[in-house]
Amino acid sequence: MKYIEIIFKLAFLVLAIVLFVTRSIPSFYFYAFLAVSLVLGIVLFFNKHESYGYTADYPRMSGVYLTRKIEGVLLVIFSITFFILIR
Repeated sequence: MKYIEIIFKLAFLVLAIVLFVTRSIPSFYFYAFLAVSLVLGIVLFFNKHESYGYTADYPRMSGVYLTRKIEGVLLVIFSITFFILIR
């Protein structure tokens, strides 16, 4: 799951750059961006092994998990909202 998360984060970054450069919202790239956002949000919410490489004795590990869950939920809400609004 850790490597899947890294792949989706890179895809998210590349698609965000493409959308910024092309400035074309109703396009294939935007729908791909929303799909990647949805899957990345789900992966962030359910993945217990983060891609950051913290040690097991990291003192604020519960805060890291909470932040990842919040990021995941926000990405899912964002992508579902825009799928509905763009349709």
